[in-house]
Amino acid sequence: MSKLPQSQPASIAMNQSTVQDELAAKKEKIIALLSPLSIGLRRDIEVSRQVANGDVQYVIRDPLTFNSCALAQEDYQVFLHLEHMQSVRQAYENLTAKGIISADQRDEFFQFVVDLQRHNLILLPIVDGKVLYERFAERRKKEKASLPMRLISFQLPLLNPDRFLELTKRFAWPLFQSWFLVAWLFMVGLATYMVSVRWADFSSATASLLALQSLPLLVLILCILKAWHELGHAYACKIFGGTVPEIGLFFIVGTPCAYVDASSAWGFRDRWQRIAVNLAGMYFESLIAIIAVFVWSLTPPGLINSIAHYTIVISTVVTIMFNANPLLKFDGYYVLCDLLNIPNLKRLATASMHHCIKRIFLGIDAPRIGVTWWSDRLFTLFGAASDIYRITVTLGIFAFLSLQIPTVGLLLGLFYIFAGLIPTIDRIVRYLLFQPETRGSRRRAVLLIGGSAAALTLVIVMPVWSAISFTGVVGRENETFIRSPEPGFVTTIGFKPSQQVQPGDVLFELTNEELLTRHATAKVEVSKLKSQLLQSLQTDPTEFGLLKQRLHQAELDLREVDSAIERLTIRAPQDGVLAEWQKNDFEGRFFQSGEPLIKLESGKWVVRAFATDEEISDSQVAVGDAVEFEVIGQPGKRLHGSVIGVAKSSQTKIDETVLTQLGGGDIGIDPYSQKASEAYFSITMQLDSNPESTMRSGLRVQAMVPNRRWSLGRSLARKVLQFYHRYLLG
Repeated sequence: MSKLPQSQPASIAMNQSTVQDELAAKKEKIIALLSPLSIGLRRDIEVSRQVANGDVQYVIRDPLTFNSCALAQEDYQVFLHLEHMQSVRQAYENLTAKGIISADQRDEFFQFVVDLQRHNLILLPIVDGKVLYERFAERRKKEKASLPMRLISFQLPLLNPDRFLELTKRFAWPLFQSWFLVAWLFMVGLATYMVSVRWADFSSATASLLALQSLPLLVLILCILKAWHELGHAYACKIFGGTVPEIGLFFIVGTPCAYVDASSAWGFRDRWQRIAVNLAGMYFESLIAIIAVFVWSLTPPGLINSIAHYTIVISTVVTIMFNANPLLKFDGYYVLCDLLNIPNLKRLATASMHHCIKRIFLGIDAPRIGVTWWSDRLFTLFGAASDIYRITVTLGIFAFLSLQIPTVGLLLGLFYIFAGLIPTIDRIVRYLLFQPETRGSRRRAVLLIGGSAAALTLVIVMPVWSAISFTGVVGRENETFIRSPEPGFVTTIGFKPSQQVQPGDVLFELTNEELLTRHATAKVEVSKLKSQLLQSLQTDPTEFGLLKQRLHQAELDLREVDSAIERLTIRAPQDGVLAEWQKNDFEGRFFQSGEPLIKLESGKWVVRAFATDEEISDSQVAVGDAVEFEVIGQPGKRLHGSVIGVAKSSQTKIDETVLTQLGGGDIGIDPYSQKASEAYFSITMQLDSNPESTMRSGLRVQAMVPNRRWSLGRSLARKVLQFYHRYLLG
């Protein structure tokens, strides 16, 4: 009997004793029920002997359900000595008499018989209607609980391909010969080299994978590749002597993929054959990938080139993320199980993780799975890592789908989260409150549930402060951009930096050779038409009217060109102060018509900033809010002001070049159109004082608005909505 720690409260010890008495009474009742039952042996089961870590084990496979289980050598000896139509009690007495088991192993023997019956390896005439109904009800309950998840991922059996594979396996036989494997290794190296020398082209084309128009093609290629992948498993299993009784479709988030039942490979004695069967699917995909590399390298951009590129990515990157990764129960996991000789690695890792949680949070002395402390920790880490990776990958699939079909992807993702989260919480609560194992730790279990609920509530309502700041540029309250009325090169600058100007003062003189040429041509044309008009009075009066009209149009053209040349002299439209400028900003530079030249300012000093819709929503900035400014490049220098204006509508055109990437700012704009990739709201802030000695137009400052307090739950909900509107709805 196990001893309790001396520091453990007596009440807990009494509870544990009560639980042990109840379990012992139930155990005796089950033994009394099983003892007179006759054992029915099955003659159709398949048995194979394997060696794992130096220990012999026997894999028993049910040919009806295709399920397998492994027995240790001692357990197999017990199984082997069971006799048909012998009662369970007689079997126990005979095995004890033969010395195969000892008398004190009675409970273990009866549990072993129950396990054999549960796996359908023996037949027991259990006709207890109540027990059968309870089992049926429990199975139905589990089926209903798993129904939401089965809507996302489920199998659809189609047919038995074993005869077809038997007839055609001779065509796949060369693929598993050593000479072909050597050639395969050479081709893999060559394909890798071909992609590496054109890596820039390969990686740049990968971005098109995320485009919505590529989705149907991606799904089609994925389905074909995975069907070929499963064919690799099937042929490998047949070539090494196994059977493949079933082929079907496996739907993952609505995407159909093929599957085959190659579970007979678990009975192979040679573990390297089992590993070969598990690797065969990825091996077959690599053959397609090699061909796709050559097609991609030898074809110009187009549909064929894109199909080859997508095929390479899916058969390498996607296959490594899913099939080769041992954290998911696909090919890589079973290969790792065979390499470590641990057939039920995931089950053991999950059990180790659960036992670790029980020991830490409930104080239950759960047994360790690993032989050593380190091996038990590795089991625990593997169980946690596999669960986290599986959830991350699934949510990643929904996120990708949301980027392509926003509403559908988001709804499916939320459905997956709640369909998995709510039943899990229900199981945990029921286990903590009602299971006999936790009776001795019920008080701690209640505290754990209450503490978790309280912590979750506190996290949701916990206040968080959003500190939002904007980068702004200093300017005057009234600003007018002097723009070039005509295209031309700057030849004369008639002012100095920060100079006060009056209306009519000359600011710039531009020159435009095209306008000068047009002016000279127009003058010649007018002079020529005047001469022809005088001659027509004497020679051809009928032509006089036509020449008079042409002369009038030519004079209009000349006046228009004169006006354009006159506009090349740019004057101040009003009084004010010109912004700071550098000599190389204008000298010899060509300006397009309408392009800003310089800013004319008047009035008080203000700060103008631009903010995205998300920043406006987070900061809740409003007219009248106090603002603190920090001059960029002058640490410690602080100014104060207030918000005097927030635009009601957003815009993409950004006139403040100093705030864009062209002037060292953070807003990205097109250098030709001066438009940003997303819309911004303008915010105008006024300084409380006018420090004329230190202020200058174009100075960049960081404007800090008051911190807003939100609950964390509301803040997260806002972030989700912002993400949905910005990235999914566009």
